[in-house]
Amino acid sequence: MPRYGLFDDFRFAGSLMARYWLSADWPVAWLLTLALGGVLVGAVAATQLSIMAQAGVTSSLAGYQAAGFYRAALMSLCAMVMMMGGMALNGFVRQAIEIRWRGRLTAGYLDRWFARRRYYLIEAGGSIENLEQRVQEDTMLAARSTLSLLSSGAQVLGTLLTLGTVLWTGSETVPFVIAGLTIAIPHTLFWTAIVYALVTSVVIHFIGRSLSRYNIRQQRYEAEFRLGMVRVRDAAEQIAFYGGEADERRRLDGQFDLVRRNWGSLIVRSFRLMVLQNVATWCAQMLPLFITAPSYFAGKVALGKLMELNATFGTFGLQITWFVQSYGEIADWRANVERLRRLEAALDEPHPSGIAYRREGEALAARELALSLPDGAPLLRLPSLDIARGDRLLVRGRSGIGKSTLMRAMAELWPYGSGTIVRPAGSAMFLPQNAYVPAGTLAAALAYPAPADAYHVAQLARVLCEVRLPGLVQRLDDEEDWKRILSPGEQQRLSMARALLVKPDFLFLDEATSALDSGLEHDLYTSLIEWLPGSAIVSVAHRPQLEKFHTKLLDLGGSAPSCAEPVGAGA
Repeated sequence: MPRYGLFDDFRFAGSLMARYWLSADWPVAWLLTLALGGVLVGAVAATQLSIMAQAGVTSSLAGYQAAGFYRAALMSLCAMVMMMGGMALNGFVRQAIEIRWRGRLTAGYLDRWFARRRYYLIEAGGSIENLEQRVQEDTMLAARSTLSLLSSGAQVLGTLLTLGTVLWTGSETVPFVIAGLTIAIPHTLFWTAIVYALVTSVVIHFIGRSLSRYNIRQQRYEAEFRLGMVRVRDAAEQIAFYGGEADERRRLDGQFDLVRRNWGSLIVRSFRLMVLQNVATWCAQMLPLFITAPSYFAGKVALGKLMELNATFGTFGLQITWFVQSYGEIADWRANVERLRRLEAALDEPHPSGIAYRREGEALAARELALSLPDGAPLLRLPSLDIARGDRLLVRGRSGIGKSTLMRAMAELWPYGSGTIVRPAGSAMFLPQNAYVPAGTLAAALAYPAPADAYHVAQLARVLCEVRLPGLVQRLDDEEDWKRILSPGEQQRLSMARALLVKPDFLFLDEATSALDSGLEHDLYTSLIEWLPGSAIVSVAHRPQLEKFHTKLLDLGGSAPSCAEPVGAGA
């Protein structure tokens, strides 16, 4: 992944914004944007009103003018009300934009993630880590930080235009004597604020520019540490059987050590940045006093005007140094944008297309099929294979020869290799060794991927009894994490029950009964043949007793199996 500059990040953020502000939701998007703009204009006006009120209070107190004091105090109260109301409205409108924008981004990423089974290819290829965090968290943080920076930047621009005019017109020419030479700078306060802001911005940029890189690392290390704990939780029983607590603890300690060390580097760099920002803030408060004090002591500037110029300079200077004061936020924003950019790169990776797929005819066929690993290493060659409806094919071979990979290729999940696979128009269903059981009601888990109401309760109850799970009939409406409740054998039987419900034209079983004893396996295959008499059944298995349920045998033990051989009469 190449490194990108700040301009590239701005351009990418612009493309993220276009996906919402130019989407079908654009009327609401622009209406909320106009509302946010109005709030920011009010905030700028409140800032200027507050400065004028503070100057009025100081002048009134110095001149013992009670009426002027109360007018200025009322003005200050109005400014405060405007600021407080503006802050509340700003937060409300920004959050409304954020959730709608985030929703649009999330929907787009999910569409691309599921399109062409990209979610499977990304996971199989390992091209990106913690994808779920990027979709869930980084879209939220990117939207939030972008809105925060844009709104604060717009407010800064408005404040600079208004207060810059005040500073320009109210600033006198102050002479400086350097080495006996008198230099008179017109509008001294204005130009001093500009130079001060530029110098501090450049210095802080060089001090804090590594923050973005360390923030990206911190997010990755935190996600890996969190994922490590999730894996321990998911494999709690296996770890407990092995007594692997010490090893898991060492692994987690190592992951957290990366978190701790990178966090230490972040603390040091953040501390340097914070110190310089505090110094810059102090200078913004003291510089105008040093510049205008001679004019005040000479009687050229009233106390109220002095305080107004001082407050204007401080606010103006801080607005100019907005980039400096927001450096940490900008670093976080760049880290989030960079993670989304990497997500986009993973989603846009070219889809491997070495194997050609066609949909035609009534039989499934493979021609000159050569399967390979993602790195190109050869795995399995299959010159010819034909499976017609009603066929029952048993696929055998030693572990690692490519039996499961062949099933993935038949399901159009394995694009690595060459050759042609012809898929008929009929329905196909694949049952992997590790059955997927989603959380929710048992009825929904049984009907998956169809909705729970796609079948009558009587149908669900019948197939549960057929796969020897009668005890679950009364629990069809129970909502549980069934993956944790059911044993591996019960999960495989639940998966077989789905096949009885769907009645596919082609059924592929990849070690789908490996967790069952031979008696249960015999009963389930008997049920499959009775319930699906016209369906093709392709089984990947090691047990020789399954041969009697199949009419053909494909032995992948040879270097180049040519065809599926008959094994005699099926059961």
